[in-house]
Amino acid sequence: MDAAPALAGDASSTQTPVLAPRPSLGLTVRALSAHDRQLLSLPPGTQGVVVVSVTPGGTAESSGLVPGAVIQKVNGDAITGKADFARATSGLQGAVTLLVLSQDPRDSQLYQSAKTLRL
Repeated sequence: MDAAPALAGDASSTQTPVLAPRPSLGLTVRALSAHDRQLLSLPPGTQGVVVVSVTPGGTAESSGLVPGAVIQKVNGDAITGKADFARATSGLQGAVTLLVLSQDPRDSQLYQSAKTLRL
């Protein structure tokens, strides 16, 4: 007696669904802490996420993002923490614009700039 073929979604199915790869920004972030604000000489109440690392040769690095930069907005949406960042960056395609605070190592001044990343 032949077994019936497994149906899609059937618990007995051994097939693994194929998911389309999600474009990557090529960076890792963490919540901006009071210690980060002090270390980066940011004004009290500054919100966002701090870039912890960038993937060598990745999208973030090619746009000039560096560890220590603070992402305050994604496509115009304010970022107050990691959850906001995850929400704002999920499902992105094409290009994304980040509003970034970064410190110039030559003079320790803070600069705000827009970075466009092409996915």
